[in-house]
Amino acid sequence: MLEIAKENLVKSDLELYEIGKRLFEASLAKEEGPVREGLAAFRTLPKPTSIESFYKSAGERIAF
Repeated sequence: MLEIAKENLVKSDLELYEIGKRLFEASLAKEEGPVREGLAAFRTLPKPTSIESFYKSAGERIAF
């Protein structure tokens, strides 16, 4: 009985995942232009080299 319940839960989880995936993809398709613009802007941001360098640069700008 427990095994059947587990199988049903797994099946339900997969079905919910597929529904969510389809809804997410449909939402992206509707907003493709703004999503592409946002992604392009994001890709122009400088990439951090490490946590240490980020910490040091942030520390220079923040006064405690």
